[in-house]
Amino acid sequence: MERVAPKGYSSVQIGLHWAIAALILLQFLASGGMENAWDAFEDGDNVDGEDLRFAYFHIGVGLSIFVLALWRVWLRLTRGAPALPENEPRILKFAAHATHVLIYAL
Repeated sequence: MERVAPKGYSSVQIGLHWAIAALILLQFLASGGMENAWDAFEDGDNVDGEDLRFAYFHIGVGLSIFVLALWRVWLRLTRGAPALPENEPRILKFAAHATHVLIYAL
């Protein structure tokens, strides 16, 4: 039996998309503590308490992104994704497909 592409993304897929986007933005905004903790680790110094808290926060958010991304990939594999517009040029369809593959691989 052939699978029919859904007409749109589910509310869960949309929610996961925006949750992951927000968490990635948070990672960039709160990355200073992780950088400082890593620099101290490389230099053999003690990590400042505040930097250590931010490092653990960074790790927790990163793990959350990973779990949500796995859930998103599972939904994509089990539910599918909407078909690309029929009148879209082939090069743009290829670019869209390649971009999705690269993002999921990351």
